[in-house]
Amino acid sequence: MLEISREQIESWKVELAQKLSQDKADIVVTVVTLDYGMKKKDPINHTYFYRKNDFTNGFKIPESQKSRLLPTTFSEKFIRVYCKKSKSETDLEEAQEHFRDWCKKKGFPPPEAEAIPGSEVPQAKRMKTATHGDDQ
Repeated sequence: MLEISREQIESWKVELAQKLSQDKADIVVTVVTLDYGMKKKDPINHTYFYRKNDFTNGFKIPESQKSRLLPTTFSEKFIRVYCKKSKSETDLEEAQEHFRDWCKKKGFPPPEAEAIPGSEVPQAKRMKTATHGDDQ
């Protein structure tokens, strides 16, 4: 799993602020980790199952009986970048382009548009990038 320190986040803020001609205080970089409460571990491996006719003896499911539809990655990190101020629609488009270039330079997957329910910002104006648990 990619570990991201506060120092890295601060340096990213400075770098992005310079590229976007913004004040560092107007750039917010957040790293969100989504997992099943067990970091990179498969929660099914730590779950006991019971039969209808035997509630007292729990058992674990062997790998061979697990569904192929279960995920293989159990933890993801999302890097979200917000710019508090923009002067025009062109600024937003420029910020997106800089963010795409920045992600490519850092070796992150390309950003994808994210719809935020109730947001006043159009879908294409919100960007995020994901770093997948075992890919890094």
